[in-house]
Amino acid sequence: MNPNHIPVAFATGTTNVVEGSIASFDASGSSDLDGDLLTYSWDYGDGSTPGSGISSDYVYGDDGSYTVALTANDGHVDSVAYGHAITVNNLPPTVVAGSDSTVTEGEAYSLDPTTFNDPGTLDTHTATIAWGDGTSSMGIVGESPYGPPGSVTGLDGFVDGSHVYADNGIYTVTIEVTDDDGGVGSDTLVVSVENAIPTVDAGSDQSVLEGNLVSLDPSTFNDPGTLDTHTATIDWGDGSPSDVGIVVE
Repeated sequence: MNPNHIPVAFATGTTNVVEGSIASFDASGSSDLDGDLLTYSWDYGDGSTPGSGISSDYVYGDDGSYTVALTANDGHVDSVAYGHAITVNNLPPTVVAGSDSTVTEGEAYSLDPTTFNDPGTLDTHTATIAWGDGTSSMGIVGESPYGPPGSVTGLDGFVDGSHVYADNGIYTVTIEVTDDDGGVGSDTLVVSVENAIPTVDAGSDQSVLEGNLVSLDPSTFNDPGTLDTHTATIDWGDGSPSDVGIVVE
């Protein structure tokens, strides 16, 4: 009986790729002196389930440097080819801020929400929201799936947040999403904030004798626009000229 020869495993393929894109590997250079039919197993170097076949496509879910190992089996014994290195580069998330909106000052404005996609299905994310009025806050991030790798559609997520504008105006809101590798994506939308009319409580009705001084109770008012300033006029109802009221706020 002739001794069995150990098969020769030889792997070629992609050496540089971005996360979320297909990396292709090929074992057609492998051989067996005995002419045995070979089967193949691919270890992609990221702890995932091995692949099979003389050629294999794979999608890495995170950036990094990986070593791909090919095992060839002739039905008797394995041989392993080590050292096929591949570099996977990070891609930043892409952000869709959502629709422009119109609100009234003093009302809570909420994002649409904002959505994002990251080709790195194993990435995690944080978000900041610059509201356009000099203030900013952290966004609430939700994302699905958290993995596993293998999807060219990437990871989808959303950002929620709300804000109360203190004055009317046109504000550009910037939502920035950062992945755990430092990749940043952003988008903007416009919020038109309309003025709110103050509400006034004149106070209690009064009875006085003619010729006597009438003083307001005083009258009070409320304005949702906390940055607004105010003036007041008083019409006494007797045809006399209106007076300018003294405003305290």
